[in-house]
Amino acid sequence: MKLCITIFLSLFLSCVSTNNRDNQIKIIGFANEKNLDSLYSYINQSTLINQKLSIYKLGQIQDSNSLAILIPLLKNNELRSSVIFSIGQIGFANQSVSLKNRIESELSSEFLQTKNTYETVQLLRVIGKNGSQFECINTGLVHQNDSVIFESALAYAKYAQRGLFNDRSDSLLYSWLISQSDRVRWAVSHAIMRRHTRKDAETILYHLYDGNSTVRMELVRALGLINYDTKDTIKKIVINQLAQTLFHDTDWRVRVNAATSLGSFKFKLDDLKKIYFLSAFGPARDTNTHVRISIIRSIPKSYSDDAVGESDLINGLLSFYDFAVNQEKAEIAIAMAKMRGEGILNNPKFIKLCEQTLADSSQYLRARIPEALGETKSEKAIPLLRKYFQDQFLLTKNNVLDALSKIGGTKAEMFSREALDTKNPTIFSLAAANLTSFKDVDADEVSELIINAYRKIDPAIWDAESLTGLFDAIGQLKSKKSSEFLKQFLKDSDPFIAKSAARNIEKLSGEKFPSNGFVKRDTIDEIFLTRLFEKKPMATIETSKGKIELEFYMDEAPLTVMNFIKLSEKKYFNESAFHRVVPNFVIQGGDPLGTGWGGPGYSIRSEFSDLNYERGTVGMASSGKDTEGSQWFITHASQPHLDGRYSIFARVRRGMDVVDQIQIGDQIKEIRIFWPN
Repeated sequence: MKLCITIFLSLFLSCVSTNNRDNQIKIIGFANEKNLDSLYSYINQSTLINQKLSIYKLGQIQDSNSLAILIPLLKNNELRSSVIFSIGQIGFANQSVSLKNRIESELSSEFLQTKNTYETVQLLRVIGKNGSQFECINTGLVHQNDSVIFESALAYAKYAQRGLFNDRSDSLLYSWLISQSDRVRWAVSHAIMRRHTRKDAETILYHLYDGNSTVRMELVRALGLINYDTKDTIKKIVINQLAQTLFHDTDWRVRVNAATSLGSFKFKLDDLKKIYFLSAFGPARDTNTHVRISIIRSIPKSYSDDAVGESDLINGLLSFYDFAVNQEKAEIAIAMAKMRGEGILNNPKFIKLCEQTLADSSQYLRARIPEALGETKSEKAIPLLRKYFQDQFLLTKNNVLDALSKIGGTKAEMFSREALDTKNPTIFSLAAANLTSFKDVDADEVSELIINAYRKIDPAIWDAESLTGLFDAIGQLKSKKSSEFLKQFLKDSDPFIAKSAARNIEKLSGEKFPSNGFVKRDTIDEIFLTRLFEKKPMATIETSKGKIELEFYMDEAPLTVMNFIKLSEKKYFNESAFHRVVPNFVIQGGDPLGTGWGGPGYSIRSEFSDLNYERGTVGMASSGKDTEGSQWFITHASQPHLDGRYSIFARVRRGMDVVDQIQIGDQIKEIRIFWPN
């Protein structure tokens, strides 16, 4: 008898689980189709788990019409948590001041009434994204719970980014710099970094040797953002402290921020060498490539145009070029061009290194030299740029066109016109954008030239980013004759393209066209998605520097995870490169072209969530909502400003030491998906 009951319960629970899973898949599909009515129906008549998921999906869609359904549900104790997230995301995406004020009023009312710590934290998170009043933040900053204090400080950081400050909040923030909680001190120091006012300087200096590296990271960054008076006596103390941090801090990320902050100050030549040359090139130079790159980038920022002995400085940089790693070589070339401008083209050694790099085996080094030539802002660089334009690596060609836009003038304009004779949409889009930046161009003539040249390229090979870049170029020219060309894209199946066409038509003629009703998404692969939920696979990224293991966030970003896994199993990412690395920010890959312009030829829905961008978070790169494709990034450190803006779909489970070593051009050898039995 007991055996029969056990079997019955097992079968019953299995049926309930299967039914919930089926409904979960349906809700994900409705969100993918932006089928709001079906999502509303699940909220009104379904199980609690399906109600919560449907509400959550409304927050990912971010349609303001959903507020009429959601706001009354704030009074529902079981649903309130999901509702808070969704209302916050809708307000976050909307520019309407009245709508934001309405949302803040509703959420603030809930905040002041709730006794639930989890909901308090949630409310502070969304108030920080949407609000402008300080009552809730200040109430949170006198709370006794570390999580509430933490979120209050981050909310103030978001306010500060929008230029909103409060004296009471400031004094409360300072008091928590001595908290026993590392998380609280980090959040407070992050808020101080975001506000970076002169009155913070003494407090920052006092706490600069905090035992937690993430706290030091933020405080060191703040010192470089503060606007000091020219005669401010504290400047010398700040510079000395930053230099000491650069030379001695044990965490490379803190040293990166110290190097970047030092770039905010101008130095005499001897001091410039003492600080930067010792740490980047000397016998005891920094062992971390990220730090050395950050130092080299700060040299031109700290360089004073009237520095005596300038030729010694340039010769010093040139002497380090030969033994530098590729990324350092690129930064040295760019630094010299930024300091000397056109004058660097008179240096035979600089010209020689540019000529030699044309044949270098590193495509990413070749691609960076046009950046240096662009910094000269001189037509004398164009002959060299023409040579680089023959390079087979697309990024090199892209950077040549970017250099031409900086140089300007008749020769650069003619070069850009010639570049329209291409079959590559990315090159075409950049060349068209260039032509809008030159002075005294005939808008009607250039618009007609661009449109006629566009018609020679196969429409099937255009990607959304290149096409919208083209639209923006045409819109910038403001030739009314271009409106008819743009109108053909108003009903494009890709909303990103349709919206761009509508926006630029309005620029040209003042005509307004709706561009939201033409969205069509492929039906989701329900069988594959079900398998993902049941098996919960993991991934290993084999790189040229070692192995990185990922754990997926299936519940928060199922379609993004499915897209990543399907591409991985097709070997889409294999033998591609990390094309973007920003020290102490992110490493980015996922583009087989290696340029930052590549993608799979389609876009997927954004799946924003209440997850946070902490160290080792894996997110999707995008050009705007619902434009994600194949490019993804991993964070070196917490990045709160990305929260709710970029889809999070995984975290690094093992291998952050490998992530920290990755530089531009390092290879993604293979991504393997592991399915548990």
